[in-house]
Amino acid sequence: MSTYTTTIMKNVWRIISTVSLGLLVNLVFIQCEEDISNNGAILLVQVVGGFTWEPVAGAEVTVYRNVEDWAREMNEVKKVQTDINGEILLEKLTTGEYFFNVVSGSMNNWHFSEGMSVAEGTVSYYPVYITENINSIISSVEGKKWSITGVANELGEDISHEPAYACMLDNVVTFRKSGYYSMEEGSMKCDPTGVDHLEGEWVSSGDTTAFWVLFEEDIIGFLINNFTENSFSATLYAESGGITYHYKLIQ
Repeated sequence: MSTYTTTIMKNVWRIISTVSLGLLVNLVFIQCEEDISNNGAILLVQVVGGFTWEPVAGAEVTVYRNVEDWAREMNEVKKVQTDINGEILLEKLTTGEYFFNVVSGSMNNWHFSEGMSVAEGTVSYYPVYITENINSIISSVEGKKWSITGVANELGEDISHEPAYACMLDNVVTFRKSGYYSMEEGSMKCDPTGVDHLEGEWVSSGDTTAFWVLFEEDIIGFLINNFTENSFSATLYAESGGITYHYKLIQ
């Protein structure tokens, strides 16, 4: 495809996306000025941020072929920065699914790991939405480990000394970017007959307000009160106010 044709295509996409970006998520143009059937797939990716869907220039986009590589940040296909319109153009792609790890300052797309499927001989448009979210604070590729340093009731009173909660103070919880969650019991067991290790999944609200932990059929929701790089507090969902757990980063 010529440079002239590529430029026209990008300008057309940009004009249409200004009118209704949401309608273009899976829009596919089968033909353009030249036959692209023998040149693989073409994919225009646009990074938009915040709640205004403004294009994000200078965002770092890393492309992967599957969600496992995306979660582990291995076997990257390409790494490139978005242009002034928040866009990158990927050409000569083979048929299949592509995943994008996007970072711009404190914003990323870790809360959303959906991929984009393309077919050779087609031209597609795909917006990637990034936000400031809790994911990169409490999780990492390898997994961030946290210990519970204190527990408070709905009035903010410290109840860490109570037997039901004192046994949690040496527990270690791990959050990974992939959505993996685990909890290791310390020497002080809350249930002497219980298991030492629990595994589940976690998902955030896509911002810095909440996350949920999933153990088999149980879903536990937390509201995030405050956080730094090395600590955060999370309150259990409850109609009349919940218990708040204070966490400190171990590694």
